[in-house]
Amino acid sequence: MMLEVIYRGHVVILDISSTLDLAVLGLVLRRPQPLASLCPAVQALMAPWASPTVEVIEGRVTQLTGRGELAVAGDAVSATGSGRRAMIELMQRGMPEQYHALALAVEAVKLACLDLLDARLQAAVAADLAAARERCRLRLSARLASSDQHPPAVALGLRHQLRLLETGLEVLQLHLVPSVDRALVQA
Repeated sequence: MMLEVIYRGHVVILDISSTLDLAVLGLVLRRPQPLASLCPAVQALMAPWASPTVEVIEGRVTQLTGRGELAVAGDAVSATGSGRRAMIELMQRGMPEQYHALALAVEAVKLACLDLLDARLQAAVAADLAAARERCRLRLSARLASSDQHPPAVALGLRHQLRLLETGLEVLQLHLVPSVDRALVQA
């Protein structure tokens, strides 16, 4: 079961801005946080694949507050009901598979927020993450199959990337894609 947000006939893909929104919303849904500790938490969650500056994160917080998805009381930033709905919608957006570093950042943020969803959405998002990795694995395998056109060092690098991708896929399938006898994420 693949959940995707579709707008005007196109699948809506997470970009860097919406990934930042998801990271911020996910962190403050757990507990309200001072902006001074929220920014480093977002940076740590997205590292090493994305490196948003404090100013960029603060800008996203301002936009989310303006849209009514965050509330600021004193120095504490918290999510609103609208923010929770926005987080759920963002979790269902497609992966930016053509941009490897961003895809890994999105995967890290989605994994960090997975337990904030109900069981049905957890299963759908986990399956979508595994499917996205499998599509990447297939593309990389096809590229490796034509590696006789590449220098030996490129083929070696591709094989290494493929092993890393396969290991990550195994972990996702083993620990996140639910089986009939165990829950997906223990809250």
